Amino acid sequence: MPCMQGAGCHRSDLTEDQRLPAAELHATVVFTQSCSSVAIGTNAYPNHIALGLGLLEGTAVAVLGALGLHVVQRSAQTELEAALAEGEPLGRIASRMARRAYPINGWMNRFGLLGDPGVVLNWPSTTSTQKGPATDTHVNEVAMRALAELNNAVLPRLERLSWLEPGIDVAEIENLRARSRTLAVDLQDPKLPAAMHALEADFAAFQLRTAAQIANSIYVRGWDYGGPSLNGMREVAQRPASCPNCGRDRAAVITLCHLVRSDLEIQTLQCRRCGDVWWTSETGARTITLDGPVDTDAVGGTIAPLTREIRNDSGTVLRGGVGFAFNMRKFLGLPPEISAPVRVAPFSVGSFTADVNLVDYEPRPDVHTGVFVAVVNGHYLASSCMMRLKPSVA
Repeated sequence: MPCMQGAGCHRSDLTEDQRLPAAELHATVVFTQSCSSVAIGTNAYPNHIALGLGLLEGTAVAVLGALGLHVVQRSAQTELEAALAEGEPLGRIASRMARRAYPINGWMNRFGLLGDPGVVLNWPSTTSTQKGPATDTHVNEVAMRALAELNNAVLPRLERLSWLEPGIDVAEIENLRARSRTLAVDLQDPKLPAAMHALEADFAAFQLRTAAQIANSIYVRGWDYGGPSLNGMREVAQRPASCPNCGRDRAAVITLCHLVRSDLEIQTLQCRRCGDVWWTSETGARTITLDGPVDTDAVGGTIAPLTREIRNDSGTVLRGGVGFAFNMRKFLGLPPEISAPVRVAPFSVGSFTADVNLVDYEPRPDVHTGVFVAVVNGHYLASSCMMRLKPSVA
């Protein structure tokens, strides 16, 4: 509930005749979340302005209120009404309110009682809260951890992605962050799990649209991982590696960091034979990979399946989108881009197959460069593909 004085802690614009003395409030038991409405040991304010004592000077027999500085929890009233409906005495209700709020705001969510702790309020049967099981207003740990993951990990990755792919919808990323902030206002809201489910679905849908948009851009205009941000990248690490495509020890994993945005890092495996095999915006050891053979064969007049394995070695569900396109091959008559949603459980493996339609499309035989891209949990991954197209045998 808002401050009893109207707005904020003080209303200097009000005259005394516009204020309502607490003693004139007609109530039996008053619940208030105004700061220091209940003081222990010594009163925080003089009697004539102390909210709790002022209420007791009127018809109220008890005041359940905040101790010291208080952060308002909107769901606290629901918990109070549930406890009253169960017929609990006021002392137990005060203890229950404190236990309920402590996991969120701790010291700034303490409740005290002015009055007899043994009083049981005769809760009217006409009120909206009927006697029965209390509403669950405790923090849903699963939903809270999921919200924290989106806010602290996925969103910052998506914000960095706008540097690598300037064409993505930055306004939509900010909208997702705003929704995340809104849900964090009341972590005890019983509707939080359902709201989180909807938010996660929208995150996944946005990443699918982004992957599809990148794939379309690859098909029409061509592509370099990192786009214009590559000009600001500098190599900060390099280690030798074996190429997963040709198996030769002629590759290296290179880490690049942006000169201006220091938290923007990308990694790539470069092979002297196969070229750039994969790219990722994930920092450190890779927990999410998009892998498959670089060299593939296809025959005209057939449906050629090109496949990538999506491995999730992280402890969170992988959500987003994956796509494939031939690099700047629209004008050569190759099939358009393909995209699909992706969801991979923790420590599991999924796959994506792009069925290249070489029946309705008849490009000339040649080696055609393709790129798989994925935007999942904020990470941006790419995997190269070289399709050797042979003439139709018919």
